[in-house]
Amino acid sequence: MLIEVLQENLSSGLTLVSRVISGKIQMPILGNVLLQTENGQLKLTGTNLDITLTTFIGAKIIKEGGFTVPVRTLTEIITALPLGKVQLEQKDGQLIVKTGKFVAKINGIPASDWPTETRLESKEKPTELKLDFKKFKEILGRTVIAVGTDEARPALTGVLVKSDGKTLTVVATDGFRLSLSTIEQKSDEFSVIIPAKALLEISRIEAKTISLKIIGTSAIFSLDDVTLSARLIAGNFPSYEKIIPNSPESNLSIEAIDLLKAVKLAGVFARESANIIKFGIFNSNMVVKAQASQVGENENEIEIKTDKPRSEEFVIAFNYHYLLDLLNAVGDADLKFFYSTPLSAGLFKITGDTTFLHLIMPVRVQT
Repeated sequence: MLIEVLQENLSSGLTLVSRVISGKIQMPILGNVLLQTENGQLKLTGTNLDITLTTFIGAKIIKEGGFTVPVRTLTEIITALPLGKVQLEQKDGQLIVKTGKFVAKINGIPASDWPTETRLESKEKPTELKLDFKKFKEILGRTVIAVGTDEARPALTGVLVKSDGKTLTVVATDGFRLSLSTIEQKSDEFSVIIPAKALLEISRIEAKTISLKIIGTSAIFSLDDVTLSARLIAGNFPSYEKIIPNSPESNLSIEAIDLLKAVKLAGVFARESANIIKFGIFNSNMVVKAQASQVGENENEIEIKTDKPRSEEFVIAFNYHYLLDLLNAVGDADLKFFYSTPLSAGLFKITGDTTFLHLIMPVRVQT
């Protein structure tokens, strides 16, 4: 292999594929990036066996070929080089990097040793759908915040993506909170659990178009010149429909920006007291408060809108981090907060938006 590429393009491509390459590798080649010439371009691939990401960059192909080298080593070298042309040559088990008076030789592993991607093929035809990338990215940003991290419950470390043929539903939960978004999308009916890490990478990519293909045990996303495939998570996703309140007793409207400011201020004390923040609702006001015995306490009264002002204070407590994640995800939207009892889940929706809801379980506190 002998090619010429621009430093800035190669640097961007390496940064992209390196994000799916794990620091804890099972075998040396999984810490490498695969470089291949294909259709007059340089193809870069990184994998951790569960997620594989491929991107193409423009290149002058002098000699076809392929090779793998440690992604960290190559990325650090390319990033430090000046803008301009860089020559890459595979020779005698090494990748030779040249530009100007600079030469580096990196030991590598043949491309033939690269692990082949395994997909359990299905007898059914693949499910394919094209998505509005801007909307899908927004949905991911609001959903993945509720993903679990407990590897003992693998289904909760992923995101449920399903379709009834007319509506695409995206759901995540860690057992303490749940986030659900929908988008009108015609497709075949399907239901899969996609690793959250794969969707996080999708949300970090800038693209104009995106398509999703479900084939066998893999989900394959295509975005402009990037392809990301992820191994689906086996298992059953919880029956989340049962825990979404149908008719909460009370609700109020509040500006997310005002609530975010109040939550951040209360967080100064909440961090020292098991991350607990209380909402005290009385008449047409809500007090956001937190207390830490060793630090102090604070109260912040913010205006709310409600059809049923409360004559007695209602107090409900939530985890500070869960509130912060939600408020950062919804931006400057107006929120509606639905509640029933201090121990019933709090339901958050965006005013005028029927495609999103977020559920947070309260914290039991002494009154």
